[in-house]
Amino acid sequence: MQSRLDREVDEVWEVTAPTELRVQRVMKRNSMSREQVLARISSQSTTAAQLHPLTKTIVNDGVEPVLPQILSLL
Repeated sequence: MQSRLDREVDEVWEVTAPTELRVQRVMKRNSMSREQVLARISSQSTTAAQLHPLTKTIVNDGVEPVLPQILSLL
């Protein structure tokens, strides 16, 4: 992780969604252009190898309920 704060915690929780859904959400929330959002996403992207070994992932795609995912990871 870029900030290396993951070394200070026991777990890291990652919330993800399909790229297009993320782009639409950020464009609406921040009044940004598609290009600006894609540049931000690109600069923040991490690979599986970069994730904390105890990373727990939640998918917030508007289809799969989030709360059951959280409860299953506790």
